Amino acid sequence: SAKPSVASGKPEDITDIYAFREQDQSGNAADAGRLCVVMTLNGLQAPGQARPFAPDVAYQIKVASDKNSLESTAKTFSFRFGVPDPNTGTQQIYLSDSSTPSMTAIGTTTAFKASPVVNSATYNNQSVKVFAGETDDPFYLDFRVLNEGLGAGVNGPGSTLPNRTPSDTFNASNVNAIVISLPMTAVQTGTASTFYVWGRTLK
Repeated sequence: SAKPSVASGKPEDITDIYAFREQDQSGNAADAGRLCVVMTLNGLQAPGQARPFAPDVAYQIKVASDKNSLESTAKTFSFRFGVPDPNTGTQQIYLSDSSTPSMTAIGTTTAFKASPVVNSATYNNQSVKVFAGETDDPFYLDFRVLNEGLGAGVNGPGSTLPNRTPSDTFNASNVNAIVISLPMTAVQTGTASTFYVWGRTLK
């Protein structure tokens, strides 16, 4: 998978990958049996600073359920994006996958500050939902407490941390996100119920 850079402003930099059973988050019975994967990129975006996906980068999400042969059995979902529309800033989304190698247009990204656009596609004749656009960075980290914790470790056993109110360092920063929701049966090997998810970008 791609190794994120510490520099901001690079559309191919992966910040985080999240995977979860969709019903666990939505509470909707209709989402039972669906897997949701989120790949966030191009981190440390200031509020109001929209950044497009790079048209010359392939963004890949890989899902496997056989831990003994991950790469060879992984289902690959590869996304590419068109040039941003000069008026709306939206981009055409193109998707190819393990069953359909050719790129297919499936919809558009969500415009900056607009309501989310959920695009529909198919994989092995099953329903797939895709969102792509800018979102608040979901990763939570209090850098101040982290640094204090590292300092306490340096000071030796018995060192204590100040009692502080937590503060999310990334609260005021945005990321680009690609979200795909699909039936677990579409990506599982046999009856496996554990999934291995990773991402990479190719330029």
